[in-house]
Amino acid sequence: MSQFSIFFVPVKGDERSEEALNLCLRTRRVLQVERHVFPDGWTFCVEWLDGEGGVKAPFVRNPQRVDYRDVLPEPVFMRFAKLRAFRKELAQTNGVPPYMVMTDAQLAEVAKMDPPTKAAIAKIDKFGEERVRKYGEAILEAAAKVAAEVPLDEAATHRGSDAPDASEEFRP
Repeated sequence: MSQFSIFFVPVKGDERSEEALNLCLRTRRVLQVERHVFPDGWTFCVEWLDGEGGVKAPFVRNPQRVDYRDVLPEPVFMRFAKLRAFRKELAQTNGVPPYMVMTDAQLAEVAKMDPPTKAAIAKIDKFGEERVRKYGEAILEAAAKVAAEVPLDEAATHRGSDAPDASEEFRP
């Protein structure tokens, strides 16, 4: 048997209304959504199937956040922090979220490199040829500058740290 839920989302933005709609869409077996536009917002009529088959719990992004200050040696973390600031600027310039340039786990791998090379960056798990082509040179340039500013001692360059591999971090 189908059920209906109606949501109104105002133009001026009401996060609670949006989240209620999104929660319904994530946790129900949706049959149909009708959208109607009004001068002050949108009305959504969601038809969903009652009973089994729906999602039991809403999707949760990356429930275990990594504090890289705790898992990276201090000089590597200093590089990581500088590279994050650079990544943010690069992402803004390209109009994409920072994780689309490079995830934190991938950035931690670059921070450990001494010296950073294009071949080494290309080998980072799930970084991909497209991102190497699009962002590789800029990342290399920034990483080389940061490496010159913050030299690593031998212990910091070993992979024995507790930092997660790039494959362990959430990617949408």
